[in-house]
Amino acid sequence: MKAYKPLLGTENDEDVLLSYILDETNGTVNGPLIDRFFFNEAVINIEPEKKEIQLIFQKVFKENKEKTINELIPIISEKLKNYKIDFVYTYSDLPEYISTSNYNIDNDFIYLWLSNKIFDENKNFDIFIEQCVSFIGHELIHRYENIKINNIDLSKKILQKSKIDRKKYYGNKQELMSYAWQIINNFRTLGKNNVSIKALLKGNNDVKFKFGGEILLIYHKMFTLNDDELKLLYKYMYLYLEESVV
Repeated sequence: MKAYKPLLGTENDEDVLLSYILDETNGTVNGPLIDRFFFNEAVINIEPEKKEIQLIFQKVFKENKEKTINELIPIISEKLKNYKIDFVYTYSDLPEYISTSNYNIDNDFIYLWLSNKIFDENKNFDIFIEQCVSFIGHELIHRYENIKINNIDLSKKILQKSKIDRKKYYGNKQELMSYAWQIINNFRTLGKNNVSIKALLKGNNDVKFKFGGEILLIYHKMFTLNDDELKLLYKYMYLYLEESVV
Protein backbone atom coordinates (compact mmCIF):
# COMPACT_ATOMS: atom_id res chain seq x y z
CA MET A 1 0.00 0.00 0.00
CA LYS A 2 1.37 3.43 -0.93
CA ALA A 3 2.32 5.81 1.86
CA TYR A 4 0.04 8.78 2.13
CA LYS A 5 1.09 12.33 1.43
CA PRO A 6 1.35 14.75 4.37
CA LEU A 7 -2.07 15.82 5.63
CA LEU A 8 -1.19 19.45 6.20
CA GLY A 9 0.14 21.67 3.47
CA THR A 10 -1.32 19.69 0.55
CA GLU A 11 -4.06 20.63 -1.86
CA ASN A 12 -6.10 17.47 -1.24
CA ASP A 13 -5.90 17.23 2.54
CA GLU A 14 -9.54 16.21 2.97
CA ASP A 15 -9.40 13.54 0.24
CA VAL A 16 -6.30 12.02 1.83
CA LEU A 17 -7.84 12.07 5.29
CA LEU A 18 -11.14 10.53 4.14
CA SER A 19 -9.25 7.85 2.24
CA TYR A 20 -7.29 7.01 5.37
CA ILE A 21 -10.45 6.82 7.50
CA LEU A 22 -12.10 4.47 4.98
CA ASP A 23 -9.06 2.18 4.89
CA GLU A 24 -8.82 2.21 8.68
CA THR A 25 -12.51 1.32 8.99
CA ASN A 26 -12.15 -1.54 6.49
CA GLY A 27 -9.07 -2.86 8.25
CA THR A 28 -6.77 -2.45 5.24
CA VAL A 29 -4.22 -0.10 6.83
CA ASN A 30 -1.03 -1.75 8.03
CA GLY A 31 1.81 -0.54 10.21
CA PRO A 32 2.02 2.45 12.60
CA LEU A 33 -0.81 4.64 11.39
CA ILE A 34 0.18 7.94 12.91
CA ASP A 35 3.66 7.87 11.34
CA ARG A 36 2.12 8.11 7.87
CA PHE A 37 0.99 11.66 8.56
CA PHE A 38 2.64 14.99 9.17
CA PHE A 39 1.18 17.04 12.01
CA ASN A 40 2.13 20.52 13.09
CA GLU A 41 0.29 21.45 16.26
CA ALA A 42 1.44 25.06 15.95
CA VAL A 43 -0.64 25.48 12.79
CA ILE A 44 -3.80 27.51 13.30
CA ASN A 45 -5.72 27.02 10.08
CA ILE A 46 -8.89 29.08 10.24
CA GLU A 47 -9.57 29.06 6.49
CA PRO A 48 -11.99 26.06 6.40
CA GLU A 49 -14.06 27.56 9.22
CA LYS A 50 -14.02 31.00 7.57
CA LYS A 51 -15.20 29.42 4.31
CA GLU A 52 -18.12 27.67 6.01
CA ILE A 53 -19.11 30.92 7.73
CA GLN A 54 -18.84 32.84 4.45
CA LEU A 55 -21.14 30.31 2.78
CA ILE A 56 -23.71 30.85 5.52
CA PHE A 57 -23.73 34.60 4.84
CA GLN A 58 -23.97 34.06 1.08
CA LYS A 59 -26.83 31.59 1.33
CA VAL A 60 -28.85 33.89 3.62
CA PHE A 61 -28.44 36.82 1.25
CA LYS A 62 -29.22 34.70 -1.80
CA GLU A 63 -32.48 33.52 -0.27
CA ASN A 64 -33.49 36.98 1.00
CA LYS A 65 -32.52 39.44 -1.71
CA GLU A 66 -35.49 41.69 -1.02
CA LYS A 67 -34.53 42.29 2.63
CA THR A 68 -32.18 44.92 4.01
CA ILE A 69 -28.99 43.96 5.81
CA ASN A 70 -30.50 44.97 9.12
CA GLU A 71 -33.50 42.68 8.52
CA LEU A 72 -31.13 39.79 7.86
CA ILE A 73 -29.07 40.16 11.04
CA PRO A 74 -31.41 37.95 13.19
CA ILE A 75 -31.41 35.26 10.49
CA ILE A 76 -27.62 35.25 10.24
CA SER A 77 -27.31 35.23 14.04
CA GLU A 78 -29.43 32.09 14.24
CA LYS A 79 -27.33 30.38 11.57
CA LEU A 80 -24.07 31.28 13.35
CA LYS A 81 -25.12 30.30 16.87
CA ASN A 82 -23.14 27.05 16.87
CA TYR A 83 -20.04 28.93 15.77
CA LYS A 84 -20.63 31.20 18.78
CA ILE A 85 -20.71 34.36 16.68
CA ASP A 86 -23.18 37.19 17.23
CA PHE A 87 -23.79 40.87 16.47
CA VAL A 88 -23.93 43.98 18.66
CA TYR A 89 -25.61 47.25 17.60
CA THR A 90 -23.42 50.29 18.27
CA TYR A 91 -25.28 52.95 16.23
CA SER A 92 -21.98 54.54 15.27
CA ASP A 93 -21.74 56.57 12.05
CA LEU A 94 -18.65 54.92 10.63
CA PRO A 95 -18.57 54.38 6.84
CA GLU A 96 -17.97 50.63 7.31
CA TYR A 97 -20.67 48.09 8.16
CA ILE A 98 -18.58 46.67 11.03
CA SER A 99 -17.04 49.15 13.43
CA THR A 100 -15.00 46.61 15.42
CA SER A 101 -15.02 43.06 16.81
CA ASN A 102 -13.99 41.25 19.94
CA TYR A 103 -13.65 37.78 21.43
CA ASN A 104 -15.23 37.29 24.87
CA ILE A 105 -13.10 34.87 26.87
CA ASP A 106 -15.90 34.27 29.39
CA ASN A 107 -18.37 32.69 26.96
CA ASP A 108 -16.15 31.99 23.90
CA PHE A 109 -18.35 34.21 21.71
CA ILE A 110 -17.09 36.41 18.90
CA TYR A 111 -19.00 39.67 18.59
CA LEU A 112 -19.24 41.91 15.53
CA TRP A 113 -20.14 45.51 16.34
CA LEU A 114 -22.50 46.96 13.71
CA SER A 115 -22.55 50.57 12.57
CA ASN A 116 -25.54 52.55 11.28
CA LYS A 117 -24.55 51.67 7.73
CA ILE A 118 -26.55 48.43 8.02
CA PHE A 119 -29.72 50.57 7.87
CA ASP A 120 -28.82 51.98 4.45
CA GLU A 121 -31.26 51.12 1.68
CA ASN A 122 -28.35 51.16 -0.75
CA LYS A 123 -27.04 47.80 0.48
CA ASN A 124 -23.90 46.01 -0.66
CA PHE A 125 -24.00 42.39 0.46
CA ASP A 126 -20.56 41.53 -0.91
CA ILE A 127 -18.80 44.25 1.05
CA PHE A 128 -20.77 43.42 4.20
CA ILE A 129 -19.78 39.74 3.96
CA GLU A 130 -16.15 40.64 3.25
CA GLN A 131 -15.95 42.89 6.29
CA CYS A 132 -17.68 40.36 8.57
CA VAL A 133 -15.50 37.43 7.53
CA SER A 134 -12.35 39.51 7.85
CA PHE A 135 -13.13 40.47 11.45
CA ILE A 136 -14.28 36.94 12.28
CA GLY A 137 -11.02 35.46 10.97
CA HIS A 138 -9.02 37.71 13.27
CA GLU A 139 -11.06 36.73 16.32
CA LEU A 140 -11.05 33.01 15.48
CA ILE A 141 -7.30 32.96 16.06
CA HIS A 142 -7.66 34.69 19.43
CA ARG A 143 -10.35 32.21 20.41
CA TYR A 144 -8.31 29.17 19.51
CA GLU A 145 -5.25 30.45 21.36
CA ASN A 146 -7.31 31.11 24.48
CA ILE A 147 -9.08 27.74 24.40
CA LYS A 148 -5.79 25.90 23.92
CA ILE A 149 -4.25 27.67 26.94
CA ASN A 150 -7.34 26.93 29.04
CA ASN A 151 -7.30 23.26 28.07
CA ILE A 152 -3.64 22.93 29.07
CA ASP A 153 -4.36 24.53 32.44
CA LEU A 154 -7.42 22.33 32.87
CA SER A 155 -5.44 19.17 32.18
CA LYS A 156 -3.05 20.10 34.98
CA LYS A 157 -5.86 20.87 37.43
CA ILE A 158 -7.83 17.65 36.92
CA LEU A 159 -4.82 15.57 37.87
CA GLN A 160 -5.18 16.99 41.36
CA LYS A 161 -8.82 15.85 41.70
CA SER A 162 -10.09 12.42 42.62
CA LYS A 163 -11.41 10.14 39.90
CA ILE A 164 -14.95 10.46 41.28
CA ASP A 165 -14.82 14.26 41.24
CA ARG A 166 -13.49 14.29 37.69
CA LYS A 167 -16.22 11.99 36.38
CA LYS A 168 -18.88 14.08 38.09
CA TYR A 169 -17.46 17.30 36.64
CA TYR A 170 -17.02 16.03 33.08
CA GLY A 171 -20.35 14.21 33.16
CA ASN A 172 -22.29 17.39 33.94
CA LYS A 173 -24.65 18.20 31.07
CA GLN A 174 -23.53 21.82 30.79
CA GLU A 175 -19.86 20.86 30.74
CA LEU A 176 -20.54 18.17 28.15
CA MET A 177 -22.18 20.71 25.87
CA SER A 178 -19.39 23.25 26.32
CA TYR A 179 -16.61 20.73 25.72
CA ALA A 180 -18.42 19.26 22.71
CA TRP A 181 -18.31 22.68 21.10
CA GLN A 182 -14.63 23.14 22.03
CA ILE A 183 -13.70 19.81 20.47
CA ILE A 184 -15.50 20.66 17.22
CA ASN A 185 -13.81 24.06 17.23
CA ASN A 186 -10.44 22.33 17.65
CA PHE A 187 -11.08 20.16 14.58
CA ARG A 188 -12.08 23.21 12.55
CA THR A 189 -9.16 25.34 13.62
CA LEU A 190 -6.75 22.60 12.57
CA GLY A 191 -8.25 22.70 9.08
CA LYS A 192 -10.93 20.01 9.09
CA ASN A 193 -14.30 20.63 7.44
CA ASN A 194 -17.61 19.22 8.65
CA VAL A 195 -17.52 16.15 6.38
CA SER A 196 -14.08 15.11 7.64
CA ILE A 197 -14.99 15.80 11.27
CA LYS A 198 -18.03 13.52 11.04
CA ALA A 199 -15.93 10.77 9.48
CA LEU A 200 -13.24 11.13 12.13
CA LEU A 201 -15.75 10.99 14.99
CA LYS A 202 -17.02 7.61 13.74
CA GLY A 203 -13.54 6.07 14.08
CA ASN A 204 -11.34 5.44 17.09
CA ASN A 205 -7.77 6.14 16.03
CA ASP A 206 -4.80 8.37 16.78
CA VAL A 207 -5.73 10.76 13.98
CA LYS A 208 -9.06 11.58 15.61
CA PHE A 209 -7.47 12.37 18.95
CA LYS A 210 -4.66 14.35 17.35
CA PHE A 211 -7.13 16.70 15.66
CA GLY A 212 -9.76 16.54 18.41
CA GLY A 213 -7.36 17.61 21.12
CA GLU A 214 -6.71 16.92 24.78
CA ILE A 215 -10.31 17.25 25.93
CA LEU A 216 -11.58 14.52 23.58
CA LEU A 217 -8.79 12.23 24.78
CA ILE A 218 -9.66 12.93 28.43
CA TYR A 219 -13.28 11.92 27.85
CA HIS A 220 -12.26 8.65 26.22
CA LYS A 221 -9.90 7.85 29.07
CA MET A 222 -12.54 8.63 31.68
CA PHE A 223 -15.62 7.05 30.08
CA THR A 224 -16.27 3.96 27.96
CA LEU A 225 -18.31 3.82 24.77
CA ASN A 226 -21.16 2.32 26.81
CA ASP A 227 -21.30 5.23 29.25
CA ASP A 228 -24.12 7.74 28.82
CA GLU A 229 -21.69 10.63 29.32
CA LEU A 230 -19.61 9.76 26.27
CA LYS A 231 -22.73 9.07 24.20
CA LEU A 232 -24.10 12.49 25.13
CA LEU A 233 -20.79 14.17 24.27
CA TYR A 234 -20.95 12.68 20.78
CA LYS A 235 -24.60 13.63 20.42
CA TYR A 236 -23.76 17.26 21.15
CA MET A 237 -20.78 17.21 18.78
CA TYR A 238 -22.92 15.90 15.92
CA LEU A 239 -25.62 18.48 16.71
CA TYR A 240 -23.09 21.29 16.45
CA LEU A 241 -22.06 19.96 13.06
CA GLU A 242 -25.62 19.47 11.81
CA GLU A 243 -26.74 22.96 12.81
CA SER A 244 -23.89 24.53 10.85
CA VAL A 245 -24.63 22.76 7.56
CA VAL A 246 -25.74 25.20 4.82
